[in-house]
Amino acid sequence: MKSKKKSGKQDPTWDHCTRVKDDNRMHLRSNYCGKDYWGGVIRMKNHLAETHNNVGACSQVFEDVMNMFLQLLSGKKQDNIIDVDCFEEKNIKGKSKGGTMDAYVTKGRAKQQSLNQMMKQREPVIRDICRVIYGHALAFNLVKSSLFKKMLKSVGEYGVGLKPPSYHEVRVSFLKKEVDNVNASLEVYRKEWKKTGCTIMSDGWTDGKSHSLTNFLVNSPSGTVFSKSIDTSDVIKNSMKLFEMLDDIVNEIGEENVVQVVTDSASAYVGASRLLEEKRTKLFWSPCAAHCLT
Repeated sequence: MKSKKKSGKQDPTWDHCTRVKDDNRMHLRSNYCGKDYWGGVIRMKNHLAETHNNVGACSQVFEDVMNMFLQLLSGKKQDNIIDVDCFEEKNIKGKSKGGTMDAYVTKGRAKQQSLNQMMKQREPVIRDICRVIYGHALAFNLVKSSLFKKMLKSVGEYGVGLKPPSYHEVRVSFLKKEVDNVNASLEVYRKEWKKTGCTIMSDGWTDGKSHSLTNFLVNSPSGTVFSKSIDTSDVIKNSMKLFEMLDDIVNEIGEENVVQVVTDSASAYVGASRLLEEKRTKLFWSPCAAHCLT
């Protein structure tokens, strides 16, 4: 009779092996290579996962099955709790009977070795990831990014043999796809702009190289979205140039959608905004409240 865990859920290992003899040693046979093993389900899991941990690797197991058992083993709690499924089984009458104390000690050591081995296998992988971060001066908080975690999850689910993206794929193919994806996600906001109108907001700042940069954002009841960032170092004090820049932004969003434009209250922006109001008579300019506080 097949053994079940305390939770009552069927162990997936039983779908990939056959119980040859119903005794305390749990004699199991792999459904792939046909080899027999004694000692419990954990040994069969390691056999199918090809961990070489206290058991030979299965030479004929399918790759997706191997990856599944690797994940099952790595997902177990890394402590010294003995898996009941390895040592406790049901007899024909349904009564529980355990193995000898030697069996508990032996299996416990085997499992602990498996956890240690998995930690050793993880170390070079983490080292390679860290080297990429160090070698390209990436921010350490990258590892907290949901995109970073999703990337690692996708790589892990793909399994062995993933070919990295080519230079062309990163620079052209997938960049275009991502731009299309972002534009598609903005459609919800664009529809809202047509219904309720929107506000164009500019936010100027200076980077570490003393370049004046201006971010343009669009606000509506649906939320605020980033439009673009422009290096305004050469035009920051020129009202006419700033007017032309603001006018282009209004064109991109659509004059019929823009209710107002918000900038700081610097003299160049004040002059540019007056020119904009003269040309675009249906919108008005407002100074940023943060720059009006004294």
